[in-house]
Amino acid sequence: MPLDETAKLSNIMRSIKKYFVDSLHTTESIQLDFDKSYQDVYAALPVRVDQWIIIALNPSDMDSLAELAFTIYMYSRKDPEAVNLFILRDKVMGYLIDDTQTDGLARMTLYDVVWAPIGAAVIVLPAGRQESDNYVAEDGTKFRYISASLRWGAKG
Repeated sequence: MPLDETAKLSNIMRSIKKYFVDSLHTTESIQLDFDKSYQDVYAALPVRVDQWIIIALNPSDMDSLAELAFTIYMYSRKDPEAVNLFILRDKVMGYLIDDTQTDGLARMTLYDVVWAPIGAAVIVLPAGRQESDNYVAEDGTKFRYISASLRWGAKG
């Protein structure tokens, strides 16, 4: 018996990437990478890029209420007072919450391999928001992170 489209991790990963590429990279013009190390991304960045984001996709639970955890790492260089890092954080938060919804949860469309919609998921920020303080890398780059999860009904 074939696996339902909502239970295919490949569809979920593709959907998450589309959501963040469309919102953070295309709309906000922020450099974005997935599942790469800070050193790999930093080494490949042009000197003119002062802000970037790395999204790390974490373990998943593919039950009837499926969940995929992820962490968004935000970086800003040439930012002595972290003002640009806070602006970057605010842009990211704008895509993680939705004040127009009565529950405040942002919705993400889920897609299959041919980009046909197969359902929707909600982005959940854990109690306490799991948001870090600011940190400073050896080269002076400032960074912080937000942990969140994606939840959706999966037919498995």
